[in-house]
Amino acid sequence: MRFFLVSLLFILSIQVEAQHHEATVIKDLEADWKIFSEGQYLDQAPSKNTRAIYFLIDTDLYKGASLRIESQKEFSNFIGGKLITSNKKGIIFYDLDSLSGLYSNPLIFSIIKPTVKISTQLVIKNIVTTESKDLMKRKGQYFLDFSVIASLILLVFFVGLLRTNPKLTFDYLNFVKLFSAKEREENIMTIRITSSVNLLFYIFAGLLTAFLLMIIFYFAYTEISIAHFFQVRSLQQGFFQWFKLTGIILLILFSKLILISTFSFIHKASEIAALQFFNFVRLFLFTFGVVSLLAAVFFMAKVQNPMWYYNLFYVAAGIFLFWEFIMFLKLMTRLPFRIFHLFFYLCASELIPFVILLKVVFY
Repeated sequence: MRFFLVSLLFILSIQVEAQHHEATVIKDLEADWKIFSEGQYLDQAPSKNTRAIYFLIDTDLYKGASLRIESQKEFSNFIGGKLITSNKKGIIFYDLDSLSGLYSNPLIFSIIKPTVKISTQLVIKNIVTTESKDLMKRKGQYFLDFSVIASLILLVFFVGLLRTNPKLTFDYLNFVKLFSAKEREENIMTIRITSSVNLLFYIFAGLLTAFLLMIIFYFAYTEISIAHFFQVRSLQQGFFQWFKLTGIILLILFSKLILISTFSFIHKASEIAALQFFNFVRLFLFTFGVVSLLAAVFFMAKVQNPMWYYNLFYVAAGIFLFWEFIMFLKLMTRLPFRIFHLFFYLCASELIPFVILLKVVFY
């Protein structure tokens, strides 16, 4: 547990360096899109059911420019019928000068896309002066300043919880009990899941989780479709987005509490609702403790690939799925249910909501 606390405080003091790609849009290619219908290319605007769009680019007219394609869902890109990008999403840049040396001019692009908005633009890199470099450097400090201040706030919050009720705090951080099929009776405070101290711990869990998610969103912006809802362009916006994401997480937590209470009442097992939700909050802290350690390793190794940070979501999902099996064993020792009865209870209160949440985050 001490190792966890030291590691957690380390990740909370992580220094995030921004990478900015300054470019100017010189043309939006959406007006040049064509669709293939009835054996010919038409200037007709794509519909929701259109699966492919086509457009031409004369590289002689756009020396030094790049093609920027952005999509929240996966797409494949072809030039002259040859596949050059498969099942990618986020933002991708293509240097037109390089492509002109490989393919005949004009370049015939075809994009096989899902039924979502996709952006195609011609951009050119800005000429960066000393003054603009200084401005970019100051902008790059926004997230760093936010991270340091947020880390201090979380540290003070945690120390306050530890001094207020150390036994309950260490119960929440006792991860051995979390993955133990059999456990002793919990601290009496855990039964009062709506007590003021427990509510403060839920707020801390929400703030911590939101902060770690914002770090992942920052590094893996091009890979996560919902990340653009939590962009940080100033210190004030950083705190606004942090509190907004915390509110969403707390809403999910309390919705989970209502869901567990409802189904435990329907199944005449109200006595296990408090224990189940208490362990769920424990799981939150353990999962994002593991995520924080991995994020710290990535940062120390100077990993810049967004997919590495995006894969932290899969790590979290794997821990949650494994915990469902542990929860099944926990409840078997406490409830007189048959196996199928208990399985359906867990599906209703745990698995189905988790799958819905995964669907929202990943797709």
